[in-house]
Amino acid sequence: MIKDTRGELEHGLKLNVTRSKLKRAKNMVLQKLEGSFIDDYNKLEVYCQEIRLSNPGSDVVINISKDALAEGKRIFLRVYLCFNALKQGCKNGLRPLIRLDGTFLKGRTNGQLLVELGQDSMNYFYPLAWAVVDKETSRTWSWFMELLKLSLELKTGAGITFISDMQKGCWMLLAQYFLKLITCTV
Repeated sequence: MIKDTRGELEHGLKLNVTRSKLKRAKNMVLQKLEGSFIDDYNKLEVYCQEIRLSNPGSDVVINISKDALAEGKRIFLRVYLCFNALKQGCKNGLRPLIRLDGTFLKGRTNGQLLVELGQDSMNYFYPLAWAVVDKETSRTWSWFMELLKLSLELKTGAGITFISDMQKGCWMLLAQYFLKLITCTV
């Protein structure tokens, strides 16, 4: 990258810049970007509060590390979002089918995105709730399913089919939270 940039500066702008100056400039830019990235995480609580205010009935849960708070720091652990409009759509028009899935977040944000999808009458999947967690474990799935059950008022899960590619341990969690469920593994 530095070699390419140096070549472009020499040929395009007729500037002779040393490799060390380009490395310093690159590091300065990366530090600025990382700083804004950290600032964005610090704004996450404000964002969640704004969702609560602008979308009444939406469920927003954010967890911050208690150990870090004791040291005067704010370290993000996980966040859960379920917008009221999505909840209403689930109650009033979706099939009794729920798909649970998780995927890796890559780049500067390591972690997992857990998502719950409903299916409409045209067979399109519809996001209902999602969470960002540190990793996909039975503890994080348990937290997600508990919030999901409350958000969508699923009670015992009677009449709902769950579809997922999760491992057996997560199916046991589903059975814990939804006593009368129909499951399907993909």
